[in-house]
Amino acid sequence: MRQSILVADPDVRGRLWVVDSLREGFSMSIPGPGETPLRAVRRLHPDAVLLAVPRGRSSEAERACRLLKTDSSIPPLVGLLDQWGRIRRPERALSSARADGYIGGRIEAAELVAFATALLAGKRPVLVHKPPPGLLRRFLR
Repeated sequence: MRQSILVADPDVRGRLWVVDSLREGFSMSIPGPGETPLRAVRRLHPDAVLLAVPRGRSSEAERACRLLKTDSSIPPLVGLLDQWGRIRRPERALSSARADGYIGGRIEAAELVAFATALLAGKRPVLVHKPPPGLLRRFLR
C-alpha cells in the first residue's frame, strides 16, 4: 500500500506542482473546497501532511502545524513547505511548530521526492536552498 500525503497549499499552482511531482510514488490528496487542513486530516488520516507557508503568514503555518500535531492520538508527520523561503530560521520553526521536516527555497521535483521519502521514513529532513553568492546583491542593484 502506498503512503498517503495531504498537500495543504492554498496556492493552486503550487499545490498542482507538488501533487504532480509526488504522484508517482505516493497516494496524494488535497483538502476539499473551504476545508481546513485539520478537518482534512481528520477525514482522510494521511501518513504525512505538506503544509505550505502562506505569503507573509509564517506564524499561521506554525500554528496550523501545532494543531495538526496535537489534535489526534496518532498525528501525521508534518513537513513545512516554504517555496518562497519565508521562514528565516527553519530549525527554530521546526521546534516551535512541532514539525517533522522543512523544505524551503527553489525546489526541484527530485528534491521534493527525496524530502517526502525522508519525511515518511522519520528522518526529520531540513533542506534550505540559498541563492548563489552575489545573485541577490546583483538583483538589488
